[in-house]
Amino acid sequence: MKTLTSLFVLLSICGAVAGFTLPARTVGLPWKVTINPSSVEANQTVSVTVELTGVTPSAQDVAISGTSGFWSSLPSTVTVPANGSQVTFNATVSSSPGQVGGVTAQCNGGSASGSVMCGSGK
Repeated sequence: MKTLTSLFVLLSICGAVAGFTLPARTVGLPWKVTINPSSVEANQTVSVTVELTGVTPSAQDVAISGTSGFWSSLPSTVTVPANGSQVTFNATVSSSPGQVGGVTAQCNGGSASGSVMCGSGK
């Protein structure tokens, strides 16, 4: 990580001398959606974690959407608390066995997705 930081600083300095700048890293973009467990049965509740690219200085609302018909309960919005970088919430599967369902998190012009498989029902 130290090497990447040093490289970024070096590129920023060289860019400033050459007359251009690197864009600032946007904090608060969704970068990872994790669903646990990754294989479930119909009517089972899962834990969904949305991780952002960094710690947000204030509370950050994140829009949530999912595969139509796969989820019986899925919030439309969740909030990452101030000085936080992730939020975890529960969702319930309503799908038939063999179906794959996704969850997408969107905010600040970015998005990330995760998926879960509905098992055999046995």
